[in-house]
Amino acid sequence: MHSRFSLVHLLAGTLVKSFSGWNAGLHLAAIALTVGLIFSGVDWAWARFCHDLRAIQYLAVGAALVGVPAPVLVPLWVYVVGRRRSDRKLMTMGMAMGQAVIIALVVSTVCKAFAVRVAPEPFEAVGAVDFSSAFRFGFFGGGV
Repeated sequence: MHSRFSLVHLLAGTLVKSFSGWNAGLHLAAIALTVGLIFSGVDWAWARFCHDLRAIQYLAVGAALVGVPAPVLVPLWVYVVGRRRSDRKLMTMGMAMGQAVIIALVVSTVCKAFAVRVAPEPFEAVGAVDFSSAFRFGFFGGGV
């Protein structure tokens, strides 16, 4: 049994819809909130808090170990389970989740290609300089 919905089925249309209507407003709100958190100093205060609290650093490593493979493995698992059970709904759900991962990767990569934070110097004492509001803008101006 094959799903009629493939990983790239209507991908461009789904991407366009994610920036249309209410979704466009939500993207703008997220951008405004991010800018507000950065320039109000909340972002830097959080970074300092996380740097000073060792438990958060350990949690971050665990989150990265799970969070990096999960966006690929979970949709794949849902699709494989659906395929084994001949369940078209699960197969379609796995494909839709895979599409969401592709769209998120494309959007974040494009955003990072145009605007990226300035990285700290390699041997600089962490937290010595607040560079959280320093960005490089322009196509591949230090991004991705």
